[in-house]
Amino acid sequence: MKLQMRRLVGDAFRLKELVARTRKCYEKYASYGTIASKGDIPCDDLHSCNSEPHTNKQTISPDDIYSKIIFASDNIVAINKPCGISVYGKRQASTSDVGEESNKLSSTIHQYLPYLSQKLQCPEIEVGLSLKSFYSGVMLLCKSQETKKKFEKCIACAAAQKEPFMSYLVITLGVPVCPHNVPLEAYISREFLHNRELSTVSPKDIHSARKEGSMILVNFSVKPLVVNKDTATSLVEVSINKDRWEAVEVLMSHYLSPVLGDHIYSSRTYSVMGVPFSASPYSVPPSTQKVPPQILEALAHNGHFSKDEPLPLFMHRYKVTLKRFPVKKSPPLVITGAPQKEYMHALRCLGLYDPSMFL
Repeated sequence: MKLQMRRLVGDAFRLKELVARTRKCYEKYASYGTIASKGDIPCDDLHSCNSEPHTNKQTISPDDIYSKIIFASDNIVAINKPCGISVYGKRQASTSDVGEESNKLSSTIHQYLPYLSQKLQCPEIEVGLSLKSFYSGVMLLCKSQETKKKFEKCIACAAAQKEPFMSYLVITLGVPVCPHNVPLEAYISREFLHNRELSTVSPKDIHSARKEGSMILVNFSVKPLVVNKDTATSLVEVSINKDRWEAVEVLMSHYLSPVLGDHIYSSRTYSVMGVPFSASPYSVPPSTQKVPPQILEALAHNGHFSKDEPLPLFMHRYKVTLKRFPVKKSPPLVITGAPQKEYMHALRCLGLYDPSMFL
């Protein structure tokens, strides 16, 4: 009985100490703007610090959005969205709202749909495949409500049949420690950790969690395209069927090769004498990514990136493959979009650029 009481007192003391340390960590990261309560951070703002150094200085206009169109058919329009541009916003603009006051980064693609509708002569144009503000790459608009229904059915079919129809180009620290060029699957859970909603890779399927919507099964493949041992960086192609809940970032961190510029999940990987190890997501809160000095030196070349500011997230959705769209007999449609110039510059600085990939 006395032994049990001692254990209880010891556990209570350790819990009190843990809460105090967690509170200190919370206050520290809150001051950096990287952690807040569940209701304080919208999903698109998780990586907001990634885009600040390089996207808040630019403006976006409806003509800029129109110039980013890379593909158009009778059914869909593809836009190569820059990083830092949000698809959805709090308010919707009419055609008359498109002017100098709305010509700011805070403007959204959804806000400019009336303008695009006029330019493309599509009165029912809607967002089909969205993309979060801190990502760059291919997003899709549907030209009619009927087309959007067909598109949603196509996407649902791809997810059900475990077909990775989206491909991302990511710059990683190190090489992913997982099988390459083969089909993989993982269970990703959404949990409330460190005062915010975060994703974790679950070792097993929990049926009740999937039924509640707090766990998803993702099918993906990982293919290193270019590896530079001098800078310890890689350009990796990740093809996936679901990119919800920062799936690509959490998977890359899980495989000991966090995405460059990931200030949310990269803290789960740490290095000891150059050897990567995994840390528990339950014990390690999000923090500004610790980038090796040689990488910062390389990126600071020509002044494109600052050593004193958090790096943007180097993650670009470069390809979307649609099968059986708009009808079952339709051949596969492959839409690609090259990364923006800042991304290309980073590839050159890190020795990862291969011009044949972007022909």
